[in-house]
Amino acid sequence: MAADRPARPGGRSAHPAHRHPDGLDGEPEVGPQLAGLVPGDDVVDVLAWDPYRWTPTDPADVTTMYDLCRAAAASAGKAWAIAETGVDVNTHTPQQRAAALQGMAKALAAASPAPVFVCYFDNVQGPHRWTVSDDPAAMAAWKAGRAS
Repeated sequence: MAADRPARPGGRSAHPAHRHPDGLDGEPEVGPQLAGLVPGDDVVDVLAWDPYRWTPTDPADVTTMYDLCRAAAASAGKAWAIAETGVDVNTHTPQQRAAALQGMAKALAAASPAPVFVCYFDNVQGPHRWTVSDDPAAMAAWKAGRAS
């Protein structure tokens, strides 16, 4: 949830609310659920999510993994963005990872409305590795998806 954030002209938050869409799967209308999480239209402009590809089957279809994020934000009457996203190096073969990265980037590039921003979580700390900066094939797959 957006906390004390620097205001931009007009007094609104310069940073998005950051929430997981976990638990909202399959809900036909997520707006009422989000209503209690969003502090108000005068504070939040963008709802940002952080969906990840944890395993080769979670989620099963990377081309739809951002759909819930987009739908939840639309249901709340907000723009949407991806605060963090990634594909775990430890649970994917290089081929699986390249396919997932390309599919994710392609889905984001084709999304309508487009996300306000997308941030790939390039991190090596913790039990999961999400990096692309140290893997030329992964970086090429992400770039290829964005270009298609």
